[in-house]
Amino acid sequence: MLYKGQVLRTKDGRIIGNAIIFDIVVESVLLEETYKVKTDFGNIVALTERLIRDAFYVDSPIIIYEPNVQLDNQIKLLGKFTEVYYGNKTP
Repeated sequence: MLYKGQVLRTKDGRIIGNAIIFDIVVESVLLEETYKVKTDFGNIVALTERLIRDAFYVDSPIIIYEPNVQLDNQIKLLGKFTEVYYGNKTP
């Protein structure tokens, strides 16, 4: 399974560069997921999972880049830090 925000490392830079998955669409004609991929050069390509696995090294995502989720997590972590550091008192 591939994820939005997943980084794709190219197997052959002469064919396509490194990329990131930025959208997932279910193709009505093929009835399979199509992944919109943006390369490091700025090109946007729609590929199936099989084509992605042929052209890229697909690693398990460590961090899925979603700015709003990251910001929410950072705010929660800051709140926990503040609570632990200051106790229930406000600084």
